[in-house]
Amino acid sequence: LKKNQDSKNDELNDALEVIFKLIEREKINEELKKLKMEFKVAETTYNTFTRMKEDSIKHILEEISEYFDKYYAFIHGDDAIKNPGINIKTSNSLRLGIHFDDDYSDPRTFSSEGHIDTMGLCIFLAFVKRFNKYQFIILDDIISTVDLEHKEQVIRLLFEEFEDYTFVITTHNKLWFEQLSRITAAHKKTNS
Repeated sequence: LKKNQDSKNDELNDALEVIFKLIEREKINEELKKLKMEFKVAETTYNTFTRMKEDSIKHILEEISEYFDKYYAFIHGDDAIKNPGINIKTSNSLRLGIHFDDDYSDPRTFSSEGHIDTMGLCIFLAFVKRFNKYQFIILDDIISTVDLEHKEQVIRLLFEEFEDYTFVITTHNKLWFEQLSRITAAHKKTNS
């Protein structure tokens, strides 16, 4: 009888252990369900944030690209090298290039140093237009490789597109200084 009772106790203990494990499993499943819901919310939040961030960055890059195109056309309107542009590959990737024989090429391939320098200036000014809320710009010997005709266009661009900005422009080039002074004086007379 004792042996039979011990056997029944063992079976009862085994059954209780199974019941406790089933209860524990149910608790784990409930916790897992909660975690899955939290994960789904976190995943949706992350995906929404990522999409909004990419859209915002793309919009900013498109805006910068439009300013670049406008400024470059202002400086080099009648030049043989047309349509340099910023190609937006992804939300965080820009590629500067020029169109040449139906190909989008690196500007260093076909452009002079002066053209490349003005492209760099146009990109800088596009970023200034988009982000500089202080309306103060320092330009240090920015266009030493650019010919006088295009330097004049750069000055006119600064006066027309950045009329509310304060500039500090430095140079070691006496001709550029004289040209800058002459155009600045003429501009002040016409805008008095």
